[in-house]
This record gives sequence, structure tokens and C-alpha cells, in this order.
Amino acid sequence: MGSKASAFCPGHITAFFEICENEDILKKGSRGAGLCLSRGVIAQVEVERAENLNITVNIDGSRIEDSVTELAIRRMLEDEKLRVTVESENQLPVSQGFGMSGAGALSSVVALNEAVGSSRTIEELVQIAHAAEVRSRTGFGDVYPQTLGGMDIRKRPGAPPFGEIEKHVVERELVLCVLGKKMRTKDLLQDEETVQRINRFGSDCIESIVQTPTLERLFSLGRDFSIKSGLASERIVKAIEDCEAYGSAGMSMLGNSVFAIGDTDNLAKTLERYGIVIECRVENLGVRAI
Repeated sequence: MGSKASAFCPGHITAFFEICENEDILKKGSRGAGLCLSRGVIAQVEVERAENLNITVNIDGSRIEDSVTELAIRRMLEDEKLRVTVESENQLPVSQGFGMSGAGALSSVVALNEAVGSSRTIEELVQIAHAAEVRSRTGFGDVYPQTLGGMDIRKRPGAPPFGEIEKHVVERELVLCVLGKKMRTKDLLQDEETVQRINRFGSDCIESIVQTPTLERLFSLGRDFSIKSGLASERIVKAIEDCEAYGSAGMSMLGNSVFAIGDTDNLAKTLERYGIVIECRVENLGVRAI
């Protein structure tokens, strides 16, 4: 007889960031600022005794090999003789800057922790999921904020206890829009000139929001960062500009997508011309068993 448990992890949007390299995987990551989302990943984990460690990860009904989630589970269990089956439901598109890889890994290890009755702390689980995501180069700063919720200002990179995040509770609705094809984080960050631009402008944005830690400042800095860093396409810039009649918008890093606040109905109508529109809100709670 096996045991089951489920967990929810919010999605996460980064408005601007600075990549911070370090030989210690737990100190590696990014500084920046962003928002957690009421849509994310629900993971159900089933565990049974077996002759050796066997992990199956199904995402939206499809078997996925060598995923960030599998890497995190393997790191957590090591030589345990268990058969682990993960059924993961993504509530947002992948590879569009919504933190789905981090949410998938974190929700799965939290659910697994419940299923096996482990005494691991949330800090230890965050370290496992963070290390898996950074090694896979699918993200550099989503996992830790996804444990907290709200608006995050990432002052120091990495997982706890090394990373430092200033959290702000935000009660606002959001409009998301996916404008086109997926963007792979690992591919974008292979270009040295791109990384240098990101870090130059990202560092300035972080210093600014630390002085004025407001949602309005996050959006204005995010807009400037997306343009100055060269990450925003002409179409993304046009979508952001069109939103300004009804609120504020920015590019979701790193995705072919934008996020906006203000007059929700008119923002949704405006963004429908550009792509798939998704409405949600800022999620002020972090990952949790359900």
C-alpha cells in the first residue's frame, strides 16, 4: 500500500534581475524583484516500496524524462528503495517566464516530504529544489520567493540561509499575456553580451527598488529594464505601451509574455490582440501541502 500527498506552488514572475554566479550552488542565483501568482503547479506524489529508486514524472499527463522535478526528487531520496510517481498539473504555460520549472520541483518535493513522513524543514526542501533548477539552468531565482508569496525583493542571491528576500503583501489582480513562442532561459543566458547588459541594468534597478519598495516602482523599473537590456522584442514593447492607457505593464523574465495591473477588463481586451490572456492575482502565500 502506497502513500499519497499533494502540494501547490505559486507561479512567479520576475520584473528585472541580475545573474549572480557562485561555485556554491546554494549561493548561486539572482538578485531582482518579482511577484508570486495565484496560478502555479499542483503536484500529487504517490510513493510505494520497491527494489530500487524509480521515479516517474508526468506533467499534464505526459511522461517527462530528466526533468528538474526528477533531479530534485533524486537528490532528496538518494539511495531510498522507493517507486515515486509524480502527477504534475501546470496552471500556466511553461518557458514563458512564469516560474513553472521551479514551481514543479518545489511542489513535488513538498508533497513527497508529506508522503514519506519526512522531518525535512522547508529550508532544506527549498535548497533541494533551488539546486535542481540552477543546475538545469531553467531558472535562477524563482524557488526561494515561491516559498514566501507576495512581492519579493531579492537582496542576496541563492537559497536560504544565504539568500535574502524582502517580502511585501500585495492585494492586486493581474493580467498575463503570452505573445508567442517559448523562450529557453538556458539558451538566452549563453550569450555573454546579453548577460553583461542584464547585469548592468539589473543591478541599477535593484538598488532603486530597495530605496522605494513599491509595486508601482517595480513596474516602472521592469519596463525600463526590459528595453535597456534588449530582452524585449518590438512587439512586447508595443504591448506594454498599449497597456499604459489602463494601467502598468512589464515583460515577464524570461518569457515571450507580459504582465499588467490596472483596469483588468480593459487590459484584458487590449492584450487579447497580442495573444493568450490569463487573469490571476498576486498570491501572498507560498508553497504548501494541500
